[in-house]
Amino acid sequence: MEIIYGIVFIAVIYFIWKALVSTPQGAFMLVVLPAGLLCINFTIAWENYWEGIPFPNPINPGGFINDVIAHIIGGMLDSLIGANIFRPLFSWILGALFYSLILAGFHYLFYNHFLRNLHIGTGLIIFIGWLVFFTFFYYFHGLDNIKIFSWFSMPYNSDADIKSYYWLSLGIVGWIFYRNFRNL
Repeated sequence: MEIIYGIVFIAVIYFIWKALVSTPQGAFMLVVLPAGLLCINFTIAWENYWEGIPFPNPINPGGFINDVIAHIIGGMLDSLIGANIFRPLFSWILGALFYSLILAGFHYLFYNHFLRNLHIGTGLIIFIGWLVFFTFFYYFHGLDNIKIFSWFSMPYNSDADIKSYYWLSLGIVGWIFYRNFRNL
């Protein structure tokens, strides 16, 4: 019975692959989505695993962009009021701008390329299914037993800030769709 399930799974993946590659949007998504996820995962892994790289990760809390914005500007504001509020806040906002906007952009790109021309109800149901699937495989590592999905899922050593950026990206996408479709 497992062989039949395996054959059906491979056939479904083949037909999805064939449908994606035969359209310009599908070919674009097969390049952009994995490249973007690898970019995000590389910066997360750079922060957590590869501390010996001589060039600093510009986004992580020890990076030079963060040093300029969070440590210098936030640190000066903190020293002005005698608290430690702005430095961690600016550091979190900088990370949110990088990670959340890229992930929200993926979701919006998926909707814009594949679901925009569908009826609003159908498109919304499929889009919610996409968000559930993406969260299942990327955030919860639900498909890590399939090698290709384990390459693109969120690294296991992601800290709480990175995980909060993911949920913020879902909130940004929800806000965008609420603003665009509230008058329909």
